[in-house]
Amino acid sequence: MLYTQFKTGAVDVTGIQGISAEFFSEAKALPGVTVHQHATPSVEYIYFNHGRPQFKEVAVRQALYAAVDKKAIIDQIYYGIHKPVEGYLPATSWAYNADLPKQEYNPEKAKQILEESGWKVGADGIRAKNGVRLAFTNSTTAGNKLREQTQALIQQNWKTIGVDMQINNMPAAVVWPRGRRARGGSREAPAPLPQAPGSDTRGPAVPAALQLRAARGREAGHGELQAQQQHADQ
Repeated sequence: MLYTQFKTGAVDVTGIQGISAEFFSEAKALPGVTVHQHATPSVEYIYFNHGRPQFKEVAVRQALYAAVDKKAIIDQIYYGIHKPVEGYLPATSWAYNADLPKQEYNPEKAKQILEESGWKVGADGIRAKNGVRLAFTNSTTAGNKLREQTQALIQQNWKTIGVDMQINNMPAAVVWPRGRRARGGSREAPAPLPQAPGSDTRGPAVPAALQLRAARGREAGHGELQAQQQHADQ
C-alpha cells in the first residue's frame, strides 16, 4: 500500500491515489507531515439500471434515496471528512445546482412511499408488486474497503424498509464491461459530467470531491513532497 510506504518514508509522492480516509487521523500525527484538505476531481454514487422493473418507478427510487443514511456514511466510513451533495456533481462544479432539495434520511417516509405505490411487504419481509420482488444486486470493484463498507451500511438501510440488496463485487475488469452491457441491478460507478460553456465537448468535465494532501517536510533546500488521495462526496 502506498500509504504504508509514504509513512515509512520509502515513497515521497503518491500522486492521485494517495491517502484514504481511514488513515486521515494517523497521517495528521506523523512527524514532519501536514495534512491539507481541498477539492479534487472525484465523485462516487450509486446508479440504477432502469431496464429492471424494480427501478422503473420514480417512487421506488425516491424511497431508496430517502432510506440512505448519508450522514452515517460520511461520519462512520469517511471519518466525517466529506460533505453531502445532491445529484452527481460536487458543490465545486460550475454546473452544481445549490437549490436542489436536500435529501432527508427518513426510513418511515420511504416505507410510506412504497406502501402508497403498491409495494407490499411479503412473508419473507421483502416488498413485492405484481409478482416482482424489490430485490436486486449491487456491484462495485472488489477490494475497495470504503465502497464495501458503504455497501454494507446501505444494505442495512434498505433492509429496514423491506428491500433486499445483495452484494456481488468483482474485479474492475469484470465490473465495468458488466456495467456497459446494462446487466444486473444497481452499481457504483464514476459519473459522466457535463462540459463547462465553451469547453471541448468531446470529453467529460471533471467533478470535485474532497482530497487529503499530506506534505512531508524534507531537509533544508528541498521542497515539500506530497501524497494525495481522491475521495468521494456522498
